[in-house]
Amino acid sequence: MLLRLTLVPLIFVAACGTSSSKKEDPPVVVYGNLTIADSKTPADNGVYALTQADTCSRDVASGLVKIALSQGAGKPSLTINIKNYSATAKTYTCTQTADNQTSPTDVGSLFDTCAVDAKGLSAAGAVTLDGFSMYREAVAVKPFKYAGACTVDVTSVPPTAKGTISCAGLVQTVFEGTPRNPLNEEITATATGDFNCNFR
Repeated sequence: MLLRLTLVPLIFVAACGTSSSKKEDPPVVVYGNLTIADSKTPADNGVYALTQADTCSRDVASGLVKIALSQGAGKPSLTINIKNYSATAKTYTCTQTADNQTSPTDVGSLFDTCAVDAKGLSAAGAVTLDGFSMYREAVAVKPFKYAGACTVDVTSVPPTAKGTISCAGLVQTVFEGTPRNPLNEEITATATGDFNCNFR
């Protein structure tokens, strides 16, 4: 009888040990890549794999496409907007609207055709972001005129948004997490990268 009572707990422990197995982490999906280079402040330069598709939408009625990829909240990101999105592969040339360049109290109609905004770490290991853009999205950013060249090359058709971006001379609109003030149009950087997400 004593032997039987001793064996029962041992069997129970062994059974518990085999029932709990560590679940494998799901594979990381990279929705895009961003490179910030040629910054007047070299600490801004960096390469980022973007593992979150925060927004990937297409309004069929208006033709507006919004893509926002990131490494998570408050981390490096790439934002792309395209007006009059075509159902076929196409290269879009992004320009800032005239009414976005001048008024300190109104951002106007923002951009023509498309727009790109890129944010990277203020420096290696930093927790704050510096942002570069070719237009103003908020009046907190002082007026500036984008003088660079920026294109979005879409290589796929819906329901997938896939392509590349290449934007030179993006103006630094965010410094260490807040709108840059005073804004200096000579502090610029180049952003290149790719994106690949499904509209939802």
